[in-house]
Amino acid sequence: MRRPKAGYRQGHHQTRRRPLSRHILEEAPARQREAVLAERGWPVEDRQARRQPESATRRDPADPAGDREYRAVIDGYRHQPIAQRRCTTSLRQRFREDTAAAVSTARGYVRHAPDPGRRAATPSAPVSWLVSLRRYFEGEYQRIYHIYVNEHRHIDAYRPGRLKFIVGRALQELALYRQAAVVYYRALAGTMNEEELPKIYRRRAEVYFALEDYESAQRLLSHLRQLYAENEDFLAEVLYLSGRLRELQRRYDEAREYLRRCLEYPAELPRRQVHVQSLLRVLAAIGNYQEMAELLGRSQKQQWLPPAIAQGWYRRTGDGLRRAGDEEPARQMYTLALAEELPTDNEDYQAAALRLGELLATGDEEQRRQAADYLQSAADGADELLARRARASRNSLRIKELQSEMESLFATEDD
Repeated sequence: MRRPKAGYRQGHHQTRRRPLSRHILEEAPARQREAVLAERGWPVEDRQARRQPESATRRDPADPAGDREYRAVIDGYRHQPIAQRRCTTSLRQRFREDTAAAVSTARGYVRHAPDPGRRAATPSAPVSWLVSLRRYFEGEYQRIYHIYVNEHRHIDAYRPGRLKFIVGRALQELALYRQAAVVYYRALAGTMNEEELPKIYRRRAEVYFALEDYESAQRLLSHLRQLYAENEDFLAEVLYLSGRLRELQRRYDEAREYLRRCLEYPAELPRRQVHVQSLLRVLAAIGNYQEMAELLGRSQKQQWLPPAIAQGWYRRTGDGLRRAGDEEPARQMYTLALAEELPTDNEDYQAAALRLGELLATGDEEQRRQAADYLQSAADGADELLARRARASRNSLRIKELQSEMESLFATEDD
C-alpha cells in the first residue's frame, strides 16, 4: 500500500482539530496563550486539568502517586525512547523496594535508552542491568560476573558507560584484572558524565598496578596530569596515583614528592586516608621517621586517620625513632599510641606499652613508676611473646629497685 503524502496527513490532522481551534480563536483574547497556540495550529493543553492539589507530593519517591505523570507519558508513548521517564520511574520504584515493578520499568529503559548506534536485542538485558546495579552495591561480584558472561552481547550494546563501569569493578574485585582493564576501556567509549570519569580513570590505573603494567600506567597518568591540571577536585587523586606508581617502582624520592603535593589539594576523607597512609609507607621505606612524626601530628589535627589505624602508625614511627636513637620523639609517639580514646586490646597497644615502659625504666623515680604500670599493661596483653618480654623487663626493673634500696640501706649503716 502506498503511504499518503505528508501534506495529506497534515491536512487530515488539521481538519480534525479545526473546530476546537476556531472556537478558541473566537472566544479567547487575542494575546492569550491558548489563542496563540490555536492560531499556529499547535495542540492546546488543558492546564486546569493538569493542576494538582497543593497537598500533592509527586516529587517524593516514597509516594506512589508521584509516578502518575511518568506513567502517563510511558503508557501514551510506549514504543518511543522517552528513556529518562522510564529511568526516573524505575528509581522511584526501587526506592520503595517495589522490585517487580522496577524490573519491568527497567526493561523498557534499557531497550529504549537513547543510543544513536546499537540497541539491546532481547528483553533480558534490562533485567541484567537492574540486578547488576543492585548486586553491585551489595558486593555480590560473583553474580555480576556470571551476568556479564551470559549477557555480554547486550551489555556491550548498551552505550552508557555506567553499566560497564560496574562490571569492571566486579571483575577487578575478583582479581580478573586483564578483563577489567578491557571493560573499563570500553566504558570510556560510551557516555560518561564528568563525575564518573575520574572514578573510572582511577580504577584503570589500579588495574595496571595490579598487572604490574607500569608502562601503561605511566602513559595514563601522564595524560591525566595534563587533563586535570586545572581541576583541583581530581588533581589530588592524580598526584596520589602518580606517587603510588613510583612507590611500586621503588622510586621513593619521586613518590614522596608526588604524595606531598597530593596533600596540598582537597580530597574526600576516605581518599585522604589512603593518601596519608601511602606517604607514611614511603617515608618509612626511606627511614624518614622525623617527617613521619610531623605528618602524624598534622593528621591528628585534621583527623585524617581513624583511631585504630593512627595507633599503628604511632607505634611504627616510635619504633623507627627509637632505633635511630631519638628517644624523646619516640616516647611522644608511644604516648600518642596509648591515648585513652584509642583501642587497648590489640598488638599495637601492647607493643607501644612495652617500648614506652622500657624507655621510662632508665629515667628517674617517677618515670620508673610509670614504666612499671606500662610494663604490667603489656604483660597482660594477648601476644605471648610481647607479654613474656614485658614480664622480664618488669622483673629486671624490680631487681634494680631492690638493689637501689639495698645500696641506700648499706649507705645509711656506714654513716
